[in-house]
Amino acid sequence: MQSGEALAGNDETTESPSSGIDGPDDRGRKARGPDRDAAIDRMLRTLSEFDVTGACVRTSTEFLSSTVDHPLFRAAKHDTGLIELVRREA
Repeated sequence: MQSGEALAGNDETTESPSSGIDGPDDRGRKARGPDRDAAIDRMLRTLSEFDVTGACVRTSTEFLSSTVDHPLFRAAKHDTGLIELVRREA
């Protein structure tokens, strides 16, 4: 990670320079940006562009987007309780 660059997501994945989204890796993905809000915005854009087709295919992209865009996550003031909070707010 370069100086002054922010992450949104988990660590230890390989970077994909073209998208700014790291992965694939069985530990997940992370987004990079010049600051936390930019990294979160990049992650939200990527989630909105995620497309899965097929009969009876469900994804968690809507839940992930709600979680990442939550004010507590954006402010880095979240803990694991955010998951239940986002579920209740849905």
